[in-house]
Amino acid sequence: MDGNYGGTLDLRLVAADTLVHLDFPTYVCMSRVVRRTLRDLGRQRGGELPDGCAERFDWPFLLFVLQYRRKHRARDLMRMEHFDGKVHRFTSPAALDDFLSTLACSQGKGGCYG
Repeated sequence: MDGNYGGTLDLRLVAADTLVHLDFPTYVCMSRVVRRTLRDLGRQRGGELPDGCAERFDWPFLLFVLQYRRKHRARDLMRMEHFDGKVHRFTSPAALDDFLSTLACSQGKGGCYG
């Protein structure tokens, strides 16, 4: 599952067998949103946005990202507590990269050194 839209979180959790929670700090999320917005402003982001939906500057979304940890994170964590599958929670991009590298190695995808 992808995204943090709270309105469908419970439905998506029921349908999932694994939860990968990117619990990154606000500054990481905000810097990525701003960088992506400036890089793709006015253009369609390859494969991520529907046809005809160009990247735009979205104040409400920026405000949501800035306030997420304070206003919504606790609610989402509480809902995830009852998830009955495998949970992977990452608090930094480096931790996620390490996990993905380990996963690739365990599946014989190459590039593994040890």
